[in-house]
Amino acid sequence: MLLDIGCGSGLSGETLTEHGHHWIGCDISESMLDVALERETEGDLLLADMGEGLGLRPGVIDGAISISAVQWLCNADKSSHEPRLRLKAFFGSLYRCLARGARAVLQFYADNVKQTEMLVSFAMNAGFAGGVVVDWPHSSKARKSYLVLTCGAPSVHTSLPKAKGQDGQMCSSDDDDDDDDESNDDQTVSSFLTIQFSWFIHFELIYCSKSPSLVCCFIP
Repeated sequence: MLLDIGCGSGLSGETLTEHGHHWIGCDISESMLDVALERETEGDLLLADMGEGLGLRPGVIDGAISISAVQWLCNADKSSHEPRLRLKAFFGSLYRCLARGARAVLQFYADNVKQTEMLVSFAMNAGFAGGVVVDWPHSSKARKSYLVLTCGAPSVHTSLPKAKGQDGQMCSSDDDDDDDDESNDDQTVSSFLTIQFSWFIHFELIYCSKSPSLVCCFIP
């Protein structure tokens, strides 16, 4: 069972379904979940604020993905919101609901370095191993950041993959233009699926060539 955090209208969940996986999607927006229902997505949908904790039983989730959602935990959108408390609640509950050794790939857009540091710090304090991978760090349009986490202590299998474009490689026009929501969903989901399941599932990933930085980085 996989968890899609900030699932929205279920686009990323459709990719999970196409590869034969069962999933649960949670989102704070009831209107977006209504769209997912209208589109007849096959995942179970939950109306939930991730900053209040995920509310799932311990160890029931085999992996998690998120597309452009977790950065909102760094903001105080309401007077009652305290970012540090919300980050602690989220990462603590994510760690608890994941099976030991499970992986999570959380794609995010941070406003500044401080927000990235906050995300990493609270993830590590919750017990995760891993870190941040940034594709195309020198491109304002193609740049994408991923928080790549493993549920458990660091080991030889939790090393981070090499990012795209970190050695001065220039991004192609396809990479530079790849900023629409659906493509971003497919890219992150495909990256996660390759990381999480490549040692016991053999399948062809349609969008894998767009993000080789996250391919096969945790194969035992």
